[in-house]
This record gives sequence, structure tokens and C-alpha cells, in this order.
Amino acid sequence: ELAHKKAEHFIQETEIMRLAHQEADSTMNQVRAEVEEQKYGADKYSEEVLASLEARVTQALATVQNGRKNLAQSIESNKNLVV
Repeated sequence: ELAHKKAEHFIQETEIMRLAHQEADSTMNQVRAEVEEQKYGADKYSEEVLASLEARVTQALATVQNGRKNLAQSIESNKNLVV
């Protein structure tokens, strides 16, 4: 009788441990999925910010290049006026 009760108790503990491991695995899988989703969102946001920055820098570079071109033309056309 005592051995039977001990065996039954051991079986119950084993089942509890199995269920706990199963729940832990499920939770870990859910956490991994959430982390991947957050990483994707962060990467996508970073790409958008960098693309916007690239566009602004490209526009600023074009403005600088046009300004230098205009100045070079002005210098060239006025170099004969300098005494």
C-alpha cells in the first residue's frame, strides 16, 4: 500500500514536471516570437530613418554643389575685374 502511494505520488510529480516543462517551452517560444517581431519593427524603423536621412543629405549635397558651381562661374566671370 505504501509503495503504491509513493509510486502514485511520483507519477503525479512527474506529470506536474512534464506540464511545467511544456508550459515553459510554450512561453519561451512565445517570447522568441515577440522578440523577433520587435527586432523586425526596430530594423524597419531604422531603415526608414536612414533612408530619410540619406535623402536629406543628398539634397544638402546637391545644394552645396550648385552653390560651388555658381561661385566658380562668378569667380571666373569676375577675375578680369580684379586689379
